[in-house]
Amino acid sequence: MESVLSIKGLTKRFGGLVAVDNVDIDFPKGVLNAVIGPNGAGKTTLFNLITGVIPATTGVITFEGSNIAGRRPHEIVARGLSRTLQIKSVFGGMTVSDNIRIAVFAHAKIVSPFWPAPSYRECTRRVEQLLEQTGLARLAAMNASQLSYGDVALLEIGLALANRPRLLLLDEPICGMSPSETEKTVERIKQLARGTDIILIEHDMEVVFAISDHITVMAQGRLLTQGNPKEIAANAEVQEVYLGAPEDLA
Repeated sequence: MESVLSIKGLTKRFGGLVAVDNVDIDFPKGVLNAVIGPNGAGKTTLFNLITGVIPATTGVITFEGSNIAGRRPHEIVARGLSRTLQIKSVFGGMTVSDNIRIAVFAHAKIVSPFWPAPSYRECTRRVEQLLEQTGLARLAAMNASQLSYGDVALLEIGLALANRPRLLLLDEPICGMSPSETEKTVERIKQLARGTDIILIEHDMEVVFAISDHITVMAQGRLLTQGNPKEIAANAEVQEVYLGAPEDLA
């Protein structure tokens, strides 16, 4: 199966601490990928390495045929890879529409009010498209500070999508949501995955097993295993390290 992202020999050391330890991972293209593991497994560090937030000690990260390890974050975004953060970050004093408009203008490199009118019209169409895509059109005029936690998460996804990514990394998109917000956000993620490759980190195992096609399990900075949800659920080592051993084995 073709990979959307391929990682070889990836290692990150912080002094004497090895946060990611000689990891080889292939993320299949055209499926919804998830990364799971206990706290301290190295999941967020992995995302930080992929997106250039921190430099790798060693290793290769191949995206669309090019090694992006060592590239700066803005260069990686320009290549078609975007990410949301575990701690939600939007402009609370601006409307939902203006939040997305800023991101769209930044992607289009519009920095002057004297740009040709067609450029602005195209950006306006793109803003409207993203509002529909994230289900936030009805909240377009609302200040971001007034949004529910679930809608803030959708807005942040909208900001990431403004870059027209071919690969989207979602870092705990469901964290802190109510059941109804979780249901709404999960449905949006499933819809987005039909047109954009997605890799998500998530601690809610019910969500992971409900929407993921392929799961990567990490533990103590290393790759434990990969497989489809059925294979991961049946894996004894995964049960012991993360999901919990069956009661009759406890």
